[in-house]
Amino acid sequence: APTNSHIAQVLLRAYERFSTLNENDEYSFDESKDVKKELKEIFELLDSQPKEFWDAQKSIITEELKTSKQRKIAALEVIRALNIKSTEKDLINFIEETTDEQLIILAVGVARSLDIINKLNKEKIEAKISNETSIAILKSYFI
Repeated sequence: APTNSHIAQVLLRAYERFSTLNENDEYSFDESKDVKKELKEIFELLDSQPKEFWDAQKSIITEELKTSKQRKIAALEVIRALNIKSTEKDLINFIEETTDEQLIILAVGVARSLDIINKLNKEKIEAKISNETSIAILKSYFI
């Protein structure tokens, strides 16, 4: 059975994709009128949900940062892909608390994509990294 997190990921990704389709005719210019109408109806259904609904979905994704490594990776990828800026505080805390080098590098990359990298303590983060390749990647994020 799908978890709330999986459902939240599907909803957030669907909303983002249908928004793109709705805003850019070049993605559907060769579709039939019926398909275009259906795409618009799906977008309108998603778009009609209140802000609180979408905030709740984002919160569910943020909670994934407290679960297994695989789910943390999935959550970080969704946060990056959907540019979920409301996760800023949780993301910074996650970076400060985690000791897994792979997760640290991924999370710092997400922080960079959210344009909050300047709020991170580079030296503290670098002190937790021992792999030379990871250190190089980390340094490149702060350039």
